[in-house]
Amino acid sequence: MNSRLNISDDLSRLKGLKAWGLKRTHGSMFFLELGKPVQIGKFHHGEWHFLFEQSEWIIQSALGERISSEDEANNIDVAFDEFDLGQLTNASFDSSDVLQLNFSYGHSLKASNTPNPELDFSEWTLFTPDEMCWTKKPNQTPTKHSIHEVQVEQL
Repeated sequence: MNSRLNISDDLSRLKGLKAWGLKRTHGSMFFLELGKPVQIGKFHHGEWHFLFEQSEWIIQSALGERISSEDEANNIDVAFDEFDLGQLTNASFDSSDVLQLNFSYGHSLKASNTPNPELDFSEWTLFTPDEMCWTKKPNQTPTKHSIHEVQVEQL
């Protein structure tokens, strides 16, 4: 299975979806919700949603304002509260392992590998409406699997 081709197919399905719910969880980890809200257990998520864990990321506005994984948690929270992203206009994952998301209100998000990955964390995960997800692990291509499947580190 060609992971890049398949993830590109799912990324193309995100175009036009409303982006909302930027929410930091711990440190610089955060959720980004896309599409209609759905109830998942006791939480509300987008029908599609990203969890960014161990990645270097930056969100930049058309005016040059930026926030990144290197910023203090309080600064990230303030920026996330102020951001209105609009709709997702483009999503891509390139051969240099960079995930790029562009939004209708001029923001862009780039996520890439961390220089010193801890192998027990994913860089990011894209959850799909069909209880599947794409998981990007350090130095690996994204893989698609059931959200109910435990992922074992590949050596």
